[in-house]
Amino acid sequence: MTTSDERRAAGREIQGQLWPATLKGPTGQFPAAKLAPDYYDHVQQSAFGDIWTRPGLSVRDRSMITVAVLASLGQPEELRAHLAGALNVGIDREEIVEFDDIATRVAMMAGELSAAEARVIPSLRGTFGRLPAATATPLALVLTELMQNALQHGLSRPGSDTVTGTLVVTSARDNGKLTVTVADNGSGLPPGFDLENTTSLGLQIVRTLVVGELGGSLDIGARDGGGTIVSVVLPVEPLPADRP
Repeated sequence: MTTSDERRAAGREIQGQLWPATLKGPTGQFPAAKLAPDYYDHVQQSAFGDIWTRPGLSVRDRSMITVAVLASLGQPEELRAHLAGALNVGIDREEIVEFDDIATRVAMMAGELSAAEARVIPSLRGTFGRLPAATATPLALVLTELMQNALQHGLSRPGSDTVTGTLVVTSARDNGKLTVTVADNGSGLPPGFDLENTTSLGLQIVRTLVVGELGGSLDIGARDGGGTIVSVVLPVEPLPADRP
């Protein structure tokens, strides 16, 4: 059992990796440290001193996930800070990452941040494998947005006492392609839905990332048995260690 001082010190060390300038002052050089010292102390201990120091995922991977989630949630001020932090912990476009770990964390965070009425934990099937950061970062954002959209809209059932919703993310790599599907058994698409002309900012961002940045394809339609299924197909080059 760690003490408050130990968590505080661990959190300060993580913050120092992300933002080296914060090590120069006694309060960490954060505006929140002066404006809301109790809240800042809580964040330093619980978020950085506890969650960010847990084994199983590097600071670099946690930083990548945080960037994706903040972008999806539309938090520009925090996103700006964490983008700078991501560069400080060594994230670059050529870095190779194990995306299955990242997808698991994204699914957990999406479930925790979703509407309370949904009460559904996303499940993952298949494998993403190793991806370059240039693909992994926007893909993490795409997954975050698609899962949150399903949990907050399609699967949100106010007044329901039972967990009846399902949200399944399936991934497979074959012949230079990564195919990802996000399927739920929720309320389905609205009548007349048209991806090309959708007014949903989240789906517009997803389409821009998948088609424009990653050079892939995006399809959204009705799921057999009810609900919605989203299919993302991306071109992926085999990495040196993956080649026969």
